[in-house]
Amino acid sequence: MHRLILSALIALCSLPASAAGEQDQIVDRLTWDFAEFVHHFRGRNWEGVCRFVTDRTKAGFGGEAGCIGVRQVFAENERCWEEMVFTLRQGCKRTGSGANLSCVAPPQFTDDRVSYLGARAAFSYKRESKRWMADYLICGGD
Repeated sequence: MHRLILSALIALCSLPASAAGEQDQIVDRLTWDFAEFVHHFRGRNWEGVCRFVTDRTKAGFGGEAGCIGVRQVFAENERCWEEMVFTLRQGCKRTGSGANLSCVAPPQFTDDRVSYLGARAAFSYKRESKRWMADYLICGGD
């Protein structure tokens, strides 16, 4: 009887992590990735910022995208950079679940009852890089 219980426990412990466990790890990773992104952005460390930017990351309302677009929009526009720093410092709100999990800054941007016109950013988890990456970084009136 003891062998049967021990065998069952060994089999249970050797199973891959559950989807819920993976989801928890992704959510935990958000805290670290978001903090690191904000640190690099505030310090204007564009090389560090670009570790969280893909070729599809939108920067501004124009056609700018990717690391070059982010640098162009924020390194050359002081007002836009300041607005984004303020927005990022407010934190981000997780929305969705599973493959649609994202994080939006500022948190009030996700509230339908609020007409928010300021800077905003969105991040989503990319399994291939195992980190949260910026989907868009947009200033209020750029």
